[in-house]
Amino acid sequence: MRPSDEEITALLSYDWPGNVRELKNLAERYLLGIGQQCNIKALLGQKEQTRPAHSNALSEGVQSFERVLIDQSLRRHRGNIQAVMLELDLPRRTLNNKMLQYDLKRKEYV
Repeated sequence: MRPSDEEITALLSYDWPGNVRELKNLAERYLLGIGQQCNIKALLGQKEQTRPAHSNALSEGVQSFERVLIDQSLRRHRGNIQAVMLELDLPRRTLNNKMLQYDLKRKEYV
């Protein structure tokens, strides 16, 4: 199950004061709560926060979201790279490069 458009917007507009650790924790809580109709906005405890304006805010948001999607897929498929490639429609080299970029190690999902 992928996040809704509203949830993606919430992820991209959140300030992420805890940085990557907070994002990782949110992704884990979201995955554990999917069967219970877990809501990302509720997990964020969002109070209509907005991201400070600076030149690379969009690229940072896209990278954060991309990392979450790859992490979720790796967890769902228990590190099965072939299944992740098919689900995310990514060539192996691209997936490997992104896993390296986001410090996602297959052995942590097996």
